[in-house]
Amino acid sequence: MSGAASTGVRAVLKRWMWTKSGFHKYGLKYHDILYETPAVKEAVRRLPQYVQDERNYRHIRALQASMQKVYLPEDQWTKYENDDYYLTPYLEEVEKEIAEQRDWATNLTLPFKSVSEGDRLSKNLCPNSRYQPISRLPKAPWIRMKMRIWDFKEIEERCRRSCLNE
Repeated sequence: MSGAASTGVRAVLKRWMWTKSGFHKYGLKYHDILYETPAVKEAVRRLPQYVQDERNYRHIRALQASMQKVYLPEDQWTKYENDDYYLTPYLEEVEKEIAEQRDWATNLTLPFKSVSEGDRLSKNLCPNSRYQPISRLPKAPWIRMKMRIWDFKEIEERCRRSCLNE
């Protein structure tokens, strides 16, 4: 099947699914019925106020019609051509930020290095710890973050105190 034919079939199927879903009969748009995940909630929060108000009005109107078990008049139905995906740019931005936060969390290297048994004994390091603080930290991108991840001197001092107490 050629690319143009598959695109045509896809467009026809998309329109058919949109029509069969029935949300347009309540005046709703596609992004009005998205499942409220944390990403969607954040994207909605970032919408301009007038767009949020329009979205809330569509929800209230749809709930009212649903409670009365009627559809809106046909002139108030959402047309396929008018169903803009208004949340897409905000949702993409939020998903990128979530992915970036996940990457930071998984790729974060802690400021400790592994120490062998021989090094621990020969350098008078804390005998209970397999890890020791790195005194001179490499220049890593996570250091540039505006949050305080570790107070390295404090960690080193606590380790020394715990070794002296034992």
